Amino acid sequence: MVSVLQGEYILRHLERFLGASKKRWLCPGDESPFQVLWFPACPDSSSQCLVTYGLSAHQLRIIGKNDSVIQAELIICTDSIFDPKVLAALLLAVGLDAIRKNAIPTVHEVLLGEGAVLSNPVFEHLYLTFPGFFSPEFELCETVSPPVAIVQLIPISTNEKKLIAKRGWRVFEEGLAKQDIDLFKFDQRKELAF
Repeated sequence: MVSVLQGEYILRHLERFLGASKKRWLCPGDESPFQVLWFPACPDSSSQCLVTYGLSAHQLRIIGKNDSVIQAELIICTDSIFDPKVLAALLLAVGLDAIRKNAIPTVHEVLLGEGAVLSNPVFEHLYLTFPGFFSPEFELCETVSPPVAIVQLIPISTNEKKLIAKRGWRVFEEGLAKQDIDLFKFDQRKELAF
């Protein structure tokens, strides 16, 4: 009963900021530990958001922080030209891998990849951050306890991963802003020049 109520609160939180979802994808197999919801025309008419729903029912150990755990839902925000089925498959894969390993990086850290995130071979890893396209209240669903983080996945290159490791996430995010890099282009964006 508690998890059902928690799920309702999280869904209301998502819909408050993103509107009503138009489609959902379930995990493959008999058990479906979470789903992916599609919010087209969000945050504007030329973009879309896809969000896991139910992933936060799993307490995931934070990689590199032994006793720390996180409850989170993952979000991808892109131009509407990207195929939502492909983006949903990416979210399902990342979420299922996190559940299998019972671990995920925390916000402002990198999820290491082993090849192209989607179609552009330059972007092999995923950077986790709070979604900057919405008001700060969207970052945490505080109507549940403990609060659930809404974490955005951004494809990054190996060079960008090295920059984050060497100079920190703030330098990386400031660079994205200064160079006006369009994150809605997802893995088709410009690589950060440094």
